[in-house]
Amino acid sequence: MEAIPITIALTGNSPWEIRTLFQKLDSRHWHVNGPDNWLLSDCSQSPVTGSYTYMEQTFRLVCRTFDSLLSNETLQPPDVLAVGCNAAFLERGLFLLARILSSCRFSERPIPMVLCVMDCDRAKRNGILIDFDLLEDVLQIPVIPLDSRISSGYDDLKAAVAYVHAHPPLYDCLDFSPERLADEIIRWPQGTAASREYLSNSTHTDFVTGSILPLFFLFLLLWLTFSGAGLLREPVFHALSRLEHLLFSMLTAVHAPVPLMQFLFCGILYPILWVIAVMLPPLLIFLPLFSLMEDAGFLSHAAFRADPFFSSWGGCGMQCSAITMGLCCHTAAVLECRKIASPRERMAAALTVPFLPCSGRMTMLLSLIPFFTSVGAECDLHPAVNAAVCIGFLLLGAAFSLGAALLLSRTSLQHFPSFFALELEPCRRPRIFQQVLPAALERLSFLLGRAALFSIPAGILIWFLSSREVGGISLLARCISLLTPIACLLGLDGTILTAFLLGIPANEIILPLTASIYSAEACFGAVYHSAHFRSIFLANGWTWKTACSAILFTLFQCPCLSSLFTIHKETGSIRWTIAAAWLPVLCGLGLCFLTACIWRFFF
Repeated sequence: MEAIPITIALTGNSPWEIRTLFQKLDSRHWHVNGPDNWLLSDCSQSPVTGSYTYMEQTFRLVCRTFDSLLSNETLQPPDVLAVGCNAAFLERGLFLLARILSSCRFSERPIPMVLCVMDCDRAKRNGILIDFDLLEDVLQIPVIPLDSRISSGYDDLKAAVAYVHAHPPLYDCLDFSPERLADEIIRWPQGTAASREYLSNSTHTDFVTGSILPLFFLFLLLWLTFSGAGLLREPVFHALSRLEHLLFSMLTAVHAPVPLMQFLFCGILYPILWVIAVMLPPLLIFLPLFSLMEDAGFLSHAAFRADPFFSSWGGCGMQCSAITMGLCCHTAAVLECRKIASPRERMAAALTVPFLPCSGRMTMLLSLIPFFTSVGAECDLHPAVNAAVCIGFLLLGAAFSLGAALLLSRTSLQHFPSFFALELEPCRRPRIFQQVLPAALERLSFLLGRAALFSIPAGILIWFLSSREVGGISLLARCISLLTPIACLLGLDGTILTAFLLGIPANEIILPLTASIYSAEACFGAVYHSAHFRSIFLANGWTWKTACSAILFTLFQCPCLSSLFTIHKETGSIRWTIAAAWLPVLCGLGLCFLTACIWRFFF
């Protein structure tokens, strides 16, 4: 059968419902995070092919239902409108349907519609029974029950879209009451099923358990990420080292010119390998766990409980999701800010995310803090002391992040519109293979690819400065000499400050670059272990002052080039991108200068 091109508009009461609709209509079942990520695709496995558009919406809480207002601004009228709603909250979907039918758009040009009732299997398990035949007779449009599995209901939905496109219904005499219709077609559970559903959701919204559970799961998420990353880093490093030796052997076998090999390895390969070695282990653990919490509906409940705290600092509850993601990757955290509906809070969250360390900076902190606590000591201190110092520095970064958000909301962002919109999704069983793993793999490939791409300019610049000489002295050595007086005012030295500047495209290369300059080694495997870092730094005159200033500058430094590119893409303004780059840098410079002055005064 020849494919019929159809433009399908997707709408619903929550982004989760629209995302599920998209995945059922798209034969590839790609994971998408928000309105800007809807993809134009051809469903070649079905007689119906189509492009999918997103119809914007706003939310507000109205008694027992969420009322959703369909936007009047769309690029072009769609051929078919797919309306998604949750079976457990069918009444709010009927409110949305009634609002759509009463809009002027449908009175001028009726658009064929399909009502998709999702999570029917979960609602049935909880004792919620729906009379779909009566619902379809009243509405006179196809009503498709869909289960939580992505593949379930795929053919029925495609067939319904093709049918209503060929036989558009009439809406002239359609007039119904959502409350009355919901009472007639829905039979609510009694006894244990209702008690389980109530207990599952009330546990996350209760003041005591709703406040303790998010903190516990956040601690568990971070502990599993960084403890597991420490175990994975060694095998990842050795695998990448073998790849380096293999490529070197291949180029040597074909007698490649030495300058070309130096450029390929020192300028391109080594920065990419260091970025992958630092980012891959924590991402492999963090992203599946974060996607699991997201698909289970836990993050929306955590945002609900965290909103009073963040509101007092000029933010909103959805910012906690971006902050949690920012501890893994700033680029992903800025993209996570798309979930914040309010322009003021979304902008404040995107600009203050770099105040907290990402996985690349966290690796540097975990390597520098043991050195900082044991300088001058006869033996290494207990790991609990290092953990307490690390938590102290993280709390310092969180305090500056909240302070910067409050300052921005009261000054530069005060003219931006502000409101709080939250879809409190029901807790549900996560879909591991349909949603969690595809989402984690997509984010992993995207973040690693972008970070590796932006590390190449840093590597080429470092190779050029170290290989070109003027007056018998390399350009890199001259840069170090030029920056040494400024670095001394900050409690650092010229090598460290140069490494921070050259590592702006990719923060993951700062620590190995510093050790490589100190040891005059340019190999990927030359410096890796913390013991190597410690011996190299001690041999070059590091003290408590140097270590403390280096930690503070690591905590408050310019975001990587990938994060800045994402911030510019999200905000659409160079001015805000520059502000996001300079806000943490100014705080870091001030703290380092203050630390150096206190050290000189007392010592």
